[in-house]
Amino acid sequence: FIEQFDPFAEKMIESVKALVDEHMKELENGIEDIAAGNKSGMTLNILFSCLALFLSIIIALFLSRHIVGSINNVKNSLVDIAQGEGDLTKRIDIHSNDELGQLGKEFNVFIEKIETIIAQVKESAQQLNAATDEVSSSAQKISDGAQQQSASFEELSGSVQSNATNATSANEIAQGVSKNAEKSGEVMNNTIE
Repeated sequence: FIEQFDPFAEKMIESVKALVDEHMKELENGIEDIAAGNKSGMTLNILFSCLALFLSIIIALFLSRHIVGSINNVKNSLVDIAQGEGDLTKRIDIHSNDELGQLGKEFNVFIEKIETIIAQVKESAQQLNAATDEVSSSAQKISDGAQQQSASFEELSGSVQSNATNATSANEIAQGVSKNAEKSGEVMNNTIE
């Protein structure tokens, strides 16, 4: 009985082997397809990664140029104001609304305030200069008046001194006349006697 099954078993074994071989080939083909799919998937991943890296570098360069350009714009404006003749009418050109744009805007407001303060100081200095000129002119007038009064006092003093000298002379003359009159009176008295 087993012998009858031997040829059948052998056929079955061969069929199973053929089936296993067929499935193994399919499995190997599937593995190769998966490997090929993984290679293409890996290739796509590498390609997308490279593209993302390239775009990141371009964006980083663009942003860094933009930021560095804005910083250089602010720096150049500050250097121009600091090393120049102090021209406070110059302002920072603002090209953005980011932090650097806000910095430039606030710096421009600061410079406007300084310009206003300096204009007020200049106006006050001009007013002070005009007041100083007025005080100087008044002081000169007072000095001229004092010199005229001094000259008048000197003239008056000279007149008073001259009058005093004349009065002294007149007194001496009067005393001389008085003595002469007394002598004449004595001589006359002597003559009468």
